[in-house]
Amino acid sequence: MHRKGFTLLEIIVAVAIIGLVSAIVIPNLMRRAPSYERQEAIANLNALTQLAWQNALIEDKIHKIKFNFKTGQVFLEIATGEYEKEEQIFKPLERMHISTEFTWPEHLEIRQFIVEKFDEMARFIGKRTETVWFFIMPDGLAQDVIINFVDTKDQLPDGRARPIGLVLNPFNVQFKEYDTFQK
Repeated sequence: MHRKGFTLLEIIVAVAIIGLVSAIVIPNLMRRAPSYERQEAIANLNALTQLAWQNALIEDKIHKIKFNFKTGQVFLEIATGEYEKEEQIFKPLERMHISTEFTWPEHLEIRQFIVEKFDEMARFIGKRTETVWFFIMPDGLAQDVIINFVDTKDQLPDGRARPIGLVLNPFNVQFKEYDTFQK
């Protein structure tokens, strides 16, 4: 006589195997999550710089990639051709089908924002600057930019937050990621 179904021992072994596999896989997935968020932020930044680069060539106008540290927003602006107190006026670039802004994750703490060899984060000694930007010119070139930040969700074996350096290639207007701060 054959019975259909599982014995109690077979169910216990199956649950134990599922528990063992979960104990191995879930921590590995949790450990990878910060790098995925970091990669997404870098991809968003590269997409925004590419849009600025292409639009600067088409419109023949200066474009600005602006970081607002208070709100965490990164957005794209275009020169209006107008001036106020001898400074160029910029307005947000509006594209219905393409996002021209994104939110920089809080756990990616920017420590240095170097534009043309000058650390814009250190400009205001004693207090943190609220906004920093860099330009993409109508001829397709960008300013030299280095962004050094730490990923506080991604810890090194010694417990420190992972340092990341982003360097903007001024010719193809794309950031390259390094696992150390850059100068």
